[in-house]
Amino acid sequence: MCTSLSLPLMGLASVDADPHASRTWLLLPLGLMGAITICGLWRYQLASRSDAPWPSVVVAVLLWFGSGASLSLLTAPGIVVGCALLVVLLSLALLARDPRWVDGNGRFERRVLVRVWPCFGLYLLMLVWWPPSVEFVSFHAGLWYPAQPFSRHMALRVAEQAAALTVFGYLFAESLGRGRHAPSLVLTVCLLAGAMCALLLEMACGFQPDDQASLVRGVLATLGAGFGVFLYNARIDVVRILRGQPVEAAVPFGAEAGLTGRT
Repeated sequence: MCTSLSLPLMGLASVDADPHASRTWLLLPLGLMGAITICGLWRYQLASRSDAPWPSVVVAVLLWFGSGASLSLLTAPGIVVGCALLVVLLSLALLARDPRWVDGNGRFERRVLVRVWPCFGLYLLMLVWWPPSVEFVSFHAGLWYPAQPFSRHMALRVAEQAAALTVFGYLFAESLGRGRHAPSLVLTVCLLAGAMCALLLEMACGFQPDDQASLVRGVLATLGAGFGVFLYNARIDVVRILRGQPVEAAVPFGAEAGLTGRT
């Protein structure tokens, strides 16, 4: 699911490139997230069930990355090739040196999530501070975004931030929901974390010379985080239904044996 949710972010990074195409580098942390997820899924769950050689996993990672970065090939082919090379190198490193590992319940997803979070954190930083600049202005904010005349670029930035918080909400619920916590606690903490992340991103945007903090964009981003939590909960319910188990609101997210899904 994490790889599927990353594809819209890759598409937005591709179509929202500035004249120098520097925002295409946002593809790199997203590509690393996909490589970690796909390689982890193959090594920990599929390798023992399939006769496919490990190079096929690298091909799968490249195909996934190419599907998300294809638009950027028209504007910044050099950056796309560089990102693809780094994604392939990480995939080879994971497949060659990563030992088999599962927890006491036979699950492996926590190990994958621990590796995905730093890449996603880097993506969030680049979302606000890329291309890098040492120029800052006094904090400025508004109810609406942007302060200047509306444009396609600004609309894409709003959509990009809301989509990024959707992935944040999903990953946070995926991480927290793997314990035996009450559903109400998981939901509350995830929503608060999403709102806090949206607030921090808006605060950072408020100091940028070509941007400003926006209440509307912050609300949309917070709603995106809530939607990500909903997607995680819905996926768990679908797994229960497919296995013929009752869907009960009182059951903690992912607490039942075998219900913790893939990232």
